[in-house]
Amino acid sequence: MILRLKDRESEVGQLRIQEALRTAHNNLGKKYDFFFNDNEDALYCHEHTHSCYKSCDIKKKIASILWGLIKKKDPVYLAESFIESPDFEVILEV
Repeated sequence: MILRLKDRESEVGQLRIQEALRTAHNNLGKKYDFFFNDNEDALYCHEHTHSCYKSCDIKKKIASILWGLIKKKDPVYLAESFIESPDFEVILEV
């Protein structure tokens, strides 16, 4: 599935994209967070994406089992967090 910002052509959307690119560049070299902890020293995939789009309405979700590996009681960012966000739209679903 591929998502994109709904307001990408507006002034706000362009600012969000610029900030996302700066944040992604600043995240280079950070370690992968295999335990889905809430810190900025290491990031898991959806946490990285959220860090790039902090100004968007993206909510954490409860996931009792993450891919059969870890049981988390605290909410985490998942693909559904972005799919359900009013700021993103699905442009390709396979």
